[in-house]
Amino acid sequence: VDSLGDFILPPPPPHDPAKVISIFSDAPGYDDVPVDFYNGFYEPWQTTTSNDFEINGIRFLGYENFNFVGIEFRQNVPTINGSDMTHMSVDIFLPNEVPPGSAFRARIVNNVGGNESSASATVFSNNGTLVSGQWITLNVDIRGMANRSNLGQIIFDSDQGPALQGATIWVTNIYLYKEVN
Repeated sequence: VDSLGDFILPPPPPHDPAKVISIFSDAPGYDDVPVDFYNGFYEPWQTTTSNDFEINGIRFLGYENFNFVGIEFRQNVPTINGSDMTHMSVDIFLPNEVPPGSAFRARIVNNVGGNESSASATVFSNNGTLVSGQWITLNVDIRGMANRSNLGQIIFDSDQGPALQGATIWVTNIYLYKEVN
């Protein structure tokens, strides 16, 4: 076993737990809602496999051979009513070199009852917002979604930059929050 040094932990989420709906986080006071699965493995299109792990009591979703992945909370568990929330936050880490032209998108979908609406945010290697070796926090503004009352899916993909195909991506601190002015 070769050690590459100390594991870099993500910064603790800054949002008040009373104004958060946690989907996957070990931050104090962030109690996760039920989730059907963190990797749907949609055959035959998805190549992403899971290699989840824990360090210092913090859980991480490990996605390998990445092309896209879906987190579902709409099949066997209740959907999430995010009507009062303003953003989705997710922390990602790419341990390997990020090829030029890469992009990572996080998208949340209200797709229950035929009224699909979604919101997304993307980080890019070409403008320096997608880099390896450090935690990146994506904040997705969901206020423009037509409906946030039946949130049922989060999708991570690299559709805008196929250079991330096959990458390893670590994810934690997935939650909705209400921005307070």
